[in-house]
Amino acid sequence: MLQAALAALGECTGATEEEARTAVTVSLGRGLLASGEEEGRRRGEQLIAALLRRCPDDADVRCAHGEARLLRGCVEEALPLFLGLISARFADRGLRRLLAAALAAPRGIETLATQLPPSRAAAP
Repeated sequence: MLQAALAALGECTGATEEEARTAVTVSLGRGLLASGEEEGRRRGEQLIAALLRRCPDDADVRCAHGEARLLRGCVEEALPLFLGLISARFADRGLRRLLAAALAAPRGIETLATQLPPSRAAAP
């Protein structure tokens, strides 16, 4: 039944069954992260981490992984993920919200400074 639902979702969106499965899994992981319960967060993190191992280049998976790390206070792990995604997805409000939260978090600006050190070559 799940496979039929994923196939139908793929047909409606133009995604492959695998892309549909990834999108549904990301949504489920994010839902668990947002549950507010420790067990739900832990399961969401595990789900997203497993998905990241399978799809390391998928932007939605990387963004969800960054969100999971940010929720745990791991700004040093989350911020580089968001910075790597923002140039390609600058209009993505969810990503922009996560990037802003990472910068506002304790050590956010300090982490940014280590990711984007000043350079004379970049200055006009």
